[in-house]
Amino acid sequence: MLGSVVHFLEQHQGVENIRWIQREGVSSTDISKWEARTRQRMPEDLRTFYTVSDGLELRWSIKVANTNVPLGHMNINALRSLTVLDTDDEDVAEEQTRASASYVLDGSPNCQGKVVLYYKTKSDPQAWFISTDGSWHFVASSFTSFFRLVLMHLGLPGWCLAFTPWGMSATTKQWFRFLSPERCHIDECRSSGPRADALYKKKEGRKGRRKEKATGPPADVDVNKLIAADREKSHSFASTKANGSDSCSGTSAASSKRVTNTASKSLQPARQTSLKR
Repeated sequence: MLGSVVHFLEQHQGVENIRWIQREGVSSTDISKWEARTRQRMPEDLRTFYTVSDGLELRWSIKVANTNVPLGHMNINALRSLTVLDTDDEDVAEEQTRASASYVLDGSPNCQGKVVLYYKTKSDPQAWFISTDGSWHFVASSFTSFFRLVLMHLGLPGWCLAFTPWGMSATTKQWFRFLSPERCHIDECRSSGPRADALYKKKEGRKGRRKEKATGPPADVDVNKLIAADREKSHSFASTKANGSDSCSGTSAASSKRVTNTASKSLQPARQTSLKR
């Protein structure tokens, strides 16, 4: 699948400097050590991924005014960086060791938050996005589904915000209309509906200071309901396409130029971030 994404980027107008860091997979012994250290069972799909490649890192740039500006960054942490989510609350940290726990799959700048592998039980972990305000948002029911989403969203800045009620920024949507208009439509449908039941916001800590209660989403969140809602919206999008109606239709050369010019002002921070890393 990743090879197809690389080919897509290579063929797309304006995409430059694609850098895919290929890594050797880890051994079964390495995975067993991770399981022993964390006291969690790694799901089979994630185990297969790590035996093929120790994480994922693919970066690419966009040409703006004859300058290559870093834009996309697809990232999944290497096994050694699949570590427990940090929290500044000692009570929460203790609770994580007893029951649920979360491990950081991606905390790169383009994520604009963190994606974690959330274990509510010892098996079948889910992918959740923690935004910068500390709220939790359901992303996928399995690593395989999350991996597909990583590839579909091309590592654009703030793509994980598609899984929040407020959605992606206007700039990110512009880039999606330029690069992947069909995915743009699906994400706009997803963020249009209420998903407040998927949130787990910060709580007031001791001395009035806000602390992140980072164990996971609230226990009464109906994940199956969220999965069904996302599936229904995807089916709705497919029906819309079949009827020939799409609010994010293909981008012409003229509109592509307009998109790159409009969004280029927001890319200076991305360029600085890339130079620092």
